[in-house]
Amino acid sequence: MNSVLKVYLLIYYFINLVLAYWAVGLSEQRNPLVVIFMVVGFWVFAVLVLLGLHLTGLVGFKKAMNKLGLVLATPLLPWVLMKMAGAW
Repeated sequence: MNSVLKVYLLIYYFINLVLAYWAVGLSEQRNPLVVIFMVVGFWVFAVLVLLGLHLTGLVGFKKAMNKLGLVLATPLLPWVLMKMAGAW
C-alpha cells in the first residue's frame, strides 16, 4: 500500500476516533438527534475521504467502492461506545 494512502487513512481513523469520543460526551443529553447528526456526519466525512482518495489517484474507483461498505460501517462506532458507556 502506498505510504501516502496509509497516512491518509490513519488521519481519517484518528478523526473518527475523536468524533466518537465527542459523540459519547454529547450522548449525556440523551437526545436521539445527536446520534442521527453524528452518524450522518460520519457518512459524509467517509464519502468525502473516498472521493478525495479517488480524485488524487491513490485509489481507483472500483477499489474505493469496495471499501465503501467498511468505511460506512465506521459511524456505528459512536453508537457502540454509547451502549458500552450505558448512555442509552
